[in-house]
Amino acid sequence: MSALEALGADVAIVATPANRCYLTGFTGDLGAASTRDVAFIARDRTILLTYPIHTGWAASEVIERIEIRGHRDWLASAVEVIAEQGWLTVAIDDAVMSHASAIGLRTLLPEAVTLVDLGSRLSALRVRKDDDELAAMQRSALLTDEVLFDASGWIKAGMTERSVARRINETFYRLGADDLAFTVIVASGPNAAKPHHRPTDRVLVAGDPVVIDLGCRLDRYCSDLTRTLSVGPPTDRFVTLYNATLASRDAAVALIEPGRPAKDVAAAANEVARKLGFGDLLMHGLGHGVGLQIHEAPAIHETSEDVLEVGMVFSVEPGLYDPAWGGIRIEDVVVVTEAGHEVITSAPKLDLSASP
Repeated sequence: MSALEALGADVAIVATPANRCYLTGFTGDLGAASTRDVAFIARDRTILLTYPIHTGWAASEVIERIEIRGHRDWLASAVEVIAEQGWLTVAIDDAVMSHASAIGLRTLLPEAVTLVDLGSRLSALRVRKDDDELAAMQRSALLTDEVLFDASGWIKAGMTERSVARRINETFYRLGADDLAFTVIVASGPNAAKPHHRPTDRVLVAGDPVVIDLGCRLDRYCSDLTRTLSVGPPTDRFVTLYNATLASRDAAVALIEPGRPAKDVAAAANEVARKLGFGDLLMHGLGHGVGLQIHEAPAIHETSEDVLEVGMVFSVEPGLYDPAWGGIRIEDVVVVTEAGHEVITSAPKLDLSASP
């Protein structure tokens, strides 16, 4: 493995759930970092430590030639494995592994063993998706499109944000999602000006903008989609901000191609908003990578140092937020291709081009 060679390490201890899943096939708990499931990735072998009750689960998912061992104390088991294999330079995923675990490992290992930091080297392996990964992401995106399309037909005044979110969650599972990628956002009226709003008991009323941000996991991979709906006929403010947000989205997507600096894509979207006089309503970066994790590389914002490459998958989600009124966000997921790009989310957007 090139990451090990670059560090001069004999083995990498991988605790990041997405990296562990990518390298071994074992899903475990993809939602949160934990030393419950830890992989030892060496040049000639891979050993997976997991809870004894999870060994059968792991055996059903891991790729060939991976040894599975149950543990009740991962630190003791880790020290035993390192000694057994004679590894002297051990790279650790200390961006995820707790400080206490790292200190505990250092305390238990003999002085002859050196610990080094893996940094982002393993996460970088996941940035470019292969054909199988892209196919899984397209399936996940298609299911999410279907859920949003379904919701757009029944959302109405009198419902609460929580009731809308609950029904969306039920639809995901009914249509076959493995899990939710994140807690669905349903933000209405002034709450729509909060990008990471959690659904409340606020009742939707006529004229409200309603931001719906949703996604699922299917075949391990995440989807991410945002559409903004209007409760009843859209107000003039809704039309103006919606059309500006859509123009920002279109300007950004048009620039996506291999070799393009990510910051240029973000700048194109923000420039549209600024020229239209809405620069003060910008609140966040343009997008983020999507894959085994709902937020991963590349980063799409005006100070990003990432350069787009074939196989990268990321969101484009411009938003305009007016705390006194609400907000608009439109999000699609895009794949960088050799020819330029492909948008894999297809839920309908509102056509307000003829509106004032």
